[in-house]
Amino acid sequence: MAARSEGLDSNGGVVEVKIGLIVDLNSSMGVMVESCIAMAQYDFYRSHPSYRTKLAFHTKNSHKALAAASGALELLKNEEVRAILGPLTSPEARFVVELGEKAQVPIVSFSATSSNISPLQSPYFIRTAAADSSQLKAITTLFQGLEWKKVIIVYEDTGYQDGFIRDITHAFREADIRISGMSAVSANDSQILEELNKLKAMAARVFLVHMTSLLGSRVFVHAKAIGMMGKGYGWIMTDESSNLLNSMDDEAIGAMEGVLGIRPYVPKSKNLAFLKRRQEKELQCSKPKAVLNIFGLWAYDAVWALAMAVERIGPINSAFVKQKKRQNASDMASLGSSDVGPVLLKEILSTKFNGLSGEFNLVNGQLQISTFEILHVIGKGERTIGYWTPDRGLSRHPYSSNNSSNYSTSASVLKNIIWPGDTTDKPVDWDLPTSGKKLKVGVPVKEGFTEFVKLEQNPVTKEYSITGFCADIFSEVLEHLPFRIDEPQFIPFQDPRTGKSAGSYNDLLKQLELKEYDLVVADVTILPEREKTVDFSRSYMETEVVMLRQIKYSKGKDIWIFVKPLSSDLWLTIALACIVMGLIIRTLERRVNREQQLGMWVWFPLASLAFPERNRVASKWSKFVLVIWLFTAFIVMQSYTANLSSILTIAQLKRSREKPYCIGFQDGSFVRELLINRLHFNESKMKSYASAEQYHDALSKGCLNGGVDAIFDELPFIKIFIDTYGEKNYKLEGSSYSTGGLGFAFQKGSPLASFISTAILELTGSGAMHAIMTKNFGLEYSEQNYFPEISSYSSSIGVMNLAGLFIVSGSITLLALVFSAPAFQQLYASVSSRYRQNFVFPSPPSDGTDTSAQSVAETTVSGNLSTNAMPENSISIAIQRDDAEAANRNSSNIINTTVPMVYELFFHLVRHNNTGISILLCCLMILAKSNHASATDHVIEEVKIGLLLDLNSSLGKMVESCMKMAYSNFYKLHHYRTGLLFRTKNYHGVVEAALKAQELLNDEVRAILGPQTSPEAKYVVELATKTQVPVVSFSATRSSLSYVQSPHFIQMAGDDSSQSKAITVIVEGFGWQEVVIVYEDTGYQDGFVQYLSDAMREAGIRISWTRAISISANDSQIVDELRKLKAASCRVFLVHMTSLLGSRIFINANTAGMMSEGYAWLTTDVLSNLFGSMDVTVIDAMQGVLGIRPYAPKSIDLTSFKMRWERELQCAKPKVELNIFGLWAYDAIWALAMAIERMGLINSSYVNMTQQHNANLPENLGSSEVGPILLKEIAHTRFKGLTGEFNLVKGQLQISAYEILHVIGNGERPVGYWTPNRGLSRDPDAANISSKYSTSVNVLRSIIWPGDSIVKPMYWAVPTSGRRLRVGVPVKEGFAEFVKLKQFQNTAEYNITGFCADVFRELLFHLPFNIDDPQYIPYGDLTVGKSAGSYDDLLTQLEKKKYDIVVADITILPERAQRVDFSTPYLESQVVMLRQVKYDEVNDIWIFVSPFSSDLWLTIAVSCLFTGAVILILEHRANDPEKLEKAFWFPFGSLVFAERNLVTSKWSQFVFVIWLFTAYIVMQSYTANLSSNMTISRLQHSTDKLYCIGFQKGSFVKEMLTKRLDFNVSRIKSYSSVEQYHDALSRGCHNGGVDAILDELPFIKIFLDTYGKTNYKLLGSPYRTGGIGFALPKGSALTPHISMALLNLTGDGLMHAFKTKNFGPEYSDGDYSFDTASRISSFGTRDLAGLFIISGTLGILAVLLSAPWFQPKISFMSTHDKSSSVTSSEAGETESSVHSTAETRDDMPPKSDENSDSDYVIVQDDISTSIT
Repeated sequence: MAARSEGLDSNGGVVEVKIGLIVDLNSSMGVMVESCIAMAQYDFYRSHPSYRTKLAFHTKNSHKALAAASGALELLKNEEVRAILGPLTSPEARFVVELGEKAQVPIVSFSATSSNISPLQSPYFIRTAAADSSQLKAITTLFQGLEWKKVIIVYEDTGYQDGFIRDITHAFREADIRISGMSAVSANDSQILEELNKLKAMAARVFLVHMTSLLGSRVFVHAKAIGMMGKGYGWIMTDESSNLLNSMDDEAIGAMEGVLGIRPYVPKSKNLAFLKRRQEKELQCSKPKAVLNIFGLWAYDAVWALAMAVERIGPINSAFVKQKKRQNASDMASLGSSDVGPVLLKEILSTKFNGLSGEFNLVNGQLQISTFEILHVIGKGERTIGYWTPDRGLSRHPYSSNNSSNYSTSASVLKNIIWPGDTTDKPVDWDLPTSGKKLKVGVPVKEGFTEFVKLEQNPVTKEYSITGFCADIFSEVLEHLPFRIDEPQFIPFQDPRTGKSAGSYNDLLKQLELKEYDLVVADVTILPEREKTVDFSRSYMETEVVMLRQIKYSKGKDIWIFVKPLSSDLWLTIALACIVMGLIIRTLERRVNREQQLGMWVWFPLASLAFPERNRVASKWSKFVLVIWLFTAFIVMQSYTANLSSILTIAQLKRSREKPYCIGFQDGSFVRELLINRLHFNESKMKSYASAEQYHDALSKGCLNGGVDAIFDELPFIKIFIDTYGEKNYKLEGSSYSTGGLGFAFQKGSPLASFISTAILELTGSGAMHAIMTKNFGLEYSEQNYFPEISSYSSSIGVMNLAGLFIVSGSITLLALVFSAPAFQQLYASVSSRYRQNFVFPSPPSDGTDTSAQSVAETTVSGNLSTNAMPENSISIAIQRDDAEAANRNSSNIINTTVPMVYELFFHLVRHNNTGISILLCCLMILAKSNHASATDHVIEEVKIGLLLDLNSSLGKMVESCMKMAYSNFYKLHHYRTGLLFRTKNYHGVVEAALKAQELLNDEVRAILGPQTSPEAKYVVELATKTQVPVVSFSATRSSLSYVQSPHFIQMAGDDSSQSKAITVIVEGFGWQEVVIVYEDTGYQDGFVQYLSDAMREAGIRISWTRAISISANDSQIVDELRKLKAASCRVFLVHMTSLLGSRIFINANTAGMMSEGYAWLTTDVLSNLFGSMDVTVIDAMQGVLGIRPYAPKSIDLTSFKMRWERELQCAKPKVELNIFGLWAYDAIWALAMAIERMGLINSSYVNMTQQHNANLPENLGSSEVGPILLKEIAHTRFKGLTGEFNLVKGQLQISAYEILHVIGNGERPVGYWTPNRGLSRDPDAANISSKYSTSVNVLRSIIWPGDSIVKPMYWAVPTSGRRLRVGVPVKEGFAEFVKLKQFQNTAEYNITGFCADVFRELLFHLPFNIDDPQYIPYGDLTVGKSAGSYDDLLTQLEKKKYDIVVADITILPERAQRVDFSTPYLESQVVMLRQVKYDEVNDIWIFVSPFSSDLWLTIAVSCLFTGAVILILEHRANDPEKLEKAFWFPFGSLVFAERNLVTSKWSQFVFVIWLFTAYIVMQSYTANLSSNMTISRLQHSTDKLYCIGFQKGSFVKEMLTKRLDFNVSRIKSYSSVEQYHDALSRGCHNGGVDAILDELPFIKIFLDTYGKTNYKLLGSPYRTGGIGFALPKGSALTPHISMALLNLTGDGLMHAFKTKNFGPEYSDGDYSFDTASRISSFGTRDLAGLFIISGTLGILAVLLSAPWFQPKISFMSTHDKSSSVTSSEAGETESSVHSTAETRDDMPPKSDENSDSDYVIVQDDISTSIT
């Protein structure tokens, strides 16, 4: 573009204003931009022909940063431009902006988008393009809409992306999106592939790409080649690539199919369409081919804005002021400053108009973007799928129709997307690594209990598979994951020699730490100590450790057990009662039976129990007393029977209480450590077993026979054992020891753990868990606890237990005695005679029959370095100022050849204490020195070496002195043919360093030493690469300045990435799992952050926060950043910055209270190397800080050098301190001198060097012929320097050891060392002691931490930024047993009580840090007792970060776990249904017939008739006809009148006994079944359909009823308390109540404990949940600590105490009874068929045996039969006469007969015979 001198135009008097334009005209972007600028200039002035000013562009071509700086310098110095447009890239812009600042000339950029260059930091920089940070909100919103929570950032390694990385990191953190990794990619294809393979091996599957289109297109092509553009991957591009999509070739577009992009939206317009057509015509034949993009539009609008601003200023006639003319035109000091620059700057910033790219509006010097466009790469290009705006979020259209003002984060408004891999399935943000390997699953080799997990090997493929409970759970979980895992690789944990297990489960988990497996699938118990090294999934089976023992029968005391039911005093009372009762009856019977002896009446009460048909009493009062006695005796007998049954039962269940002497445990289990460490068992008395069979054998043998007394194991294994060997012989004893349950184990930090946990949580609510248990453990397996502890106390019934009975009995007896007295009888007779006159009484029965009956009932009760690393030939010599003695350098380098040898001999003798000879040699050296001037001169070739130093800095001064001492020492010790000739250039800043380097190259130096910083080195290396001149740096430590990327760069200093491993080991050693990185915002720290992130990620350490602080930040900005860090939870900070900024950081941190107890600070070598140069104020603020720096081994040479250096610079002002950079500079001089000497004499010069007036431009530089040779020689140089072994690998100095420093007192002290081969150690020379790698910080010296504390800080704490821990608590109307809020009187403070509150307060004591005085915040109005919403609403507030934790009875659900984090559950729960017991009154009146079926009733009737018939046959000869008529109803009557209807035949008696036995069995069966049916009738639940159902207000059960169980909302009602539950169930649905309540079991238990279990029962199958836990915000660092504390609480009994305290002692942890079968069971004929068959058979047999034809066959019995018949007949007659006489009149004595006694004896003998 033509340029004209500024002034009046000859045609119209228009003033031309010079504007500089810097573009790369060799690039397509430059060509396109130049065309747009020309069009903009033409269009503007055609549209504004009356303007008095006109822009005149002066163009400079530039394609590198230095060329841009040189071009800008020429424009400012020679052309005196008023503003500069360009350059194209951010690195170039940085240089130009620095010049613009100095000259006060606005730099207007339309394409430098890096956030590293900000108008806020550089006021003369104006960005008319979108800053890369402007798209952050759009990106995070898109991620939220796509529900991606993890991302990997891939960015271009240019050094100008760390600003964007910093900003996007903060944005993602605010949106709860985790950055799983960051990858910096360079232009090298091999490096691209290397990085992509690393990413492929990682778990994250969503990538954010931030790089230029040139590099981005290559990345996507390579990604497709290795399979990273397939199904399951998600890619999003920032505007850095999206803006240039139309410039990418077809191969790149094809590889990017499915990629999303974000770029600023350009509204369509006619002017834009017209420009595009003109551009296409103009650029269709351009070379290189150019395509219009948004940067061209921004350049177009920039020209218009600049033209408007210039016009408003008016004609410009002033020139630059303060211009200094010097011979060197490139000297920055000669730059003047523009007086119109500030005015023009102000006008540009205030310019506003509608441009081609949209509204042109600058805020804080940057163009504001109002809308971003979301692109989808598809086919041969892209399509727009949506937009983002700050006020509306995501939308399908760029302009809202104002239908909604809500901010949208839903991706559903976007158009459909075809993702990579040609799929419409949205990728998940995490997947398993697919880098050629399967998921490695570790599985133990088990000898027993293979029901849990069992390995099976395919004999053909040799692949393993697994079966069992754990295997089935794992398989089911895989189906519930949001991504697919195909064919995991099962790896047995076994000894290859034996094929058995390779160790315990702790050894198995150790393999996870070593990354041998990805996870472990086994019956692994979750324990607190295990969670420190591995991660666990949520528990899929609850468990606890119990003790199993064999049942011990107590045989020694059984012979006297019959007396135990009654106590001794009761036995005595019974005896006395018998005697008293006998005496009373004797008194009553004295008038009617005077001849009975006193002794007979004493034992009469006992005899009456055995012989009720004998010893008849005559008096009615005696009968009355006898009835009372029999009633008393019946109760005593039943009590005796019941208690004896109980005692016998307890005797069988009684377990030994003595401590087991020998105990067993499962092989490989953690129970071994529990027994030794917690229960203190002797290890010699413990034995391990592997299977249930071995358990059974060991317990059967017992300890004395080589077995054990008891087995300790987890409950699931014991259950399997019990199901195998039965409950009869084995029972549980003692207390149980709770654990975290069984779970899957993962590597620390594995993202798979959270997905597996969520899947397990989803499984708990389905029936899959129960089905898997049934499949593997059998139908008998129960999830409930087995065998509750049964008391072995045998309780005897005492006098007091039956005192009431005896009192009633005695009182009535005494009353009877009173009533029978004659006086009372007379009174009774007189009173009754009066009443007989008015009443007519019926006559007594004439037959005198007695209708009394007797009933008899029976009841049966049935858990190397070499510290001598310096060369011995080094010596201290007073230095000379080399730049003042350049003319005398030849003579100073000519040394007598004998001097070096004398020097070496001198030091050798000094070391061996040969003092006399040493003094002599010293004199000889002085003599040699004095003769040095007269010695013959040697010709030395001087080699020019460039030296770039900032001599105005303390580091520059220190390094300069060290180099001169190195130079002097080296050539005094070496008689070399070559010598170094330094060309020193003093500079300040990046631009000046580059310009000075260019001057040195024009001077044809052979190598350049310096510059001092990494940003300066980057551009010097760029020049050196062009000229092939080695650049040797002693202080540029940036890891991205590598030999691989810049082959002519030699880094003779410690690369900052080399300390990453040391830092990681230290952090890991202290047990810190999180760290915050605070670094200097220079744009050159991203490499270190990436290397450190990778190292820490491998160690499972999370970088929770990164904060970049600018070197130009003032104290208020620093304090603001520190305040943000203080508000975060992490308390471990790693500081990576220079001492200038670092010292200010620590001073402000100390003021902010961040250098107190609980904080930990570490510094990298950037700061640690300069500890010695910090003043006292800074050191005081840094007390307790740890630092790491390269270790320089102690040596005599190093000590001597330090002494000489201090003497040299003791008077320097300002004071300069020696540090490692000076030592590296010293060694660099030696290495360079050695390399040049080996190369030999140099006579060559630069080639292809342009001899023009502008030869100082980079493109006109020549190249060095000897550069590559010198580079090779330097790389092969080896020697022992002051810093140790000098060894370069790939152009970088290798650091063999790092020193760990502790800032204490007035300085620092070493507390330990780290070496690559030995890890941490206290002694740097410990290589000869131990070769084992150590990560233990115990080897370090003692440390006093910040705050003068000796307690190691924890890595995490509750934020203390002016607020307490905010605890959200719901306001509950009922169930206050769980949590209840109370407000302190006259304050705004609250307190909480209840079970949840007790658990929360207790776990605070178990946290590894203090949380004092948490702030309880009510969710609701406490004054009215109303909640503000449901628990889901409460969790929404938690999502919004209004609380730090929620303490309440919140149920863990899968959908809730996606929104917030939960702790480990502290109370198990399941949803159950509660109904009232319904009593069926109508059917109960016929329940008496239910015990027997109709066929059985019929069978009984037939049996009675049959028995009667048999007896009729047998009795037809012995009884008279009247009695024979009664034979048919005899079987019935015999049950009621046992003392009457006696049979006389022996066969009849035999049949009668059989009948009575049958009848007894039938009656007992009837009684038992009737009792069972009546019980069932009371437990019977209504089978009616539920019409109304209730639930707890605010509970998730409402959603469960409506969405899962499909209940109509109108039929469900909410209640808040147990009282409301009771009332609703009592009223029922038809009366305004409900039919049932659906709630969680803990709440139902409280209800049942309040209102009893008699009237309310549980129904149906329970719906399992994840239990009740504490809720925390997503990603809260408090979550693992809370879970760990809860896990520790489960085993110490506190949980049970809290339940008892809040729920009452009746509360049970076990499951309450569920629905009992309601079917009434009846006995049928088949149930008692055997009984009737036996009875009938025996009856028939009796008939047969009594037949006349059978009698001869038993003739030996005939005589006995006759006598028996006669005797029986007589006895019968006598019995009848006795009865008739006694019963004629109760108060009359029997007839006196001499034969009465003999008759009585005959009857007694006959009955005795019958009974026998």
